[in-house]
Amino acid sequence: MRGNGRLDLYVGTVACAGVIALLAGSRALEPAKVDPLMLAVLVVLAVVAQRVPVFLFRSSAISVSVAAVIAAYVLYGTGAAVWVSLAQAVVNSVTPRRKPFRKIAFNFGSFAVSAFVAGELYRLTGGMTPPTAIAPTLIAVGLSAAAYFLASSGEGCTSFIPAACSFCSSRFDSAWKDSCALRSVSIAVFCRNAFCLSSSFFH
Repeated sequence: MRGNGRLDLYVGTVACAGVIALLAGSRALEPAKVDPLMLAVLVVLAVVAQRVPVFLFRSSAISVSVAAVIAAYVLYGTGAAVWVSLAQAVVNSVTPRRKPFRKIAFNFGSFAVSAFVAGELYRLTGGMTPPTAIAPTLIAVGLSAAAYFLASSGEGCTSFIPAACSFCSSRFDSAWKDSCALRSVSIAVFCRNAFCLSSSFFH
């Protein structure tokens, strides 16, 4: 299989995993327990945060919109988080400029899978929806935020980025180092946001 064929297969696999995550999360969602206004606020926050990334070294940037995803699964469960992650994917697909279809499909799958993994780990590690006790919530949010990072870096930093860069590969080493360094900063930012968000429920 040629390089582009392998890349298409990989992107298609990630996109299909995103669809499965969306369906599985939606089945577990309990609409009666969801406040539509608050969910709309979380979607708007995700859109704004995704639209205005935080720039770090060189031209690299991270988005703090994951805080809205965390809030969604803490308040309403995994299904709500996956739907909020779709707002991230939509914004990412058109900013700062419209992305090619292959990248849109990959980003959709990546965001959805990461939100699903984080939401399910939050539930499995004792996180309550909505939260009722600070200690279990802090632990569950911290672990799930780390899982979000690992899921997104597993799809992006260790697989998609090297595959894509290999086609224009004179700058591969630089792209690899910048991307992984960016991911390392991301996990610190994500976990900080997660703990701050959890604490805010009990003030």
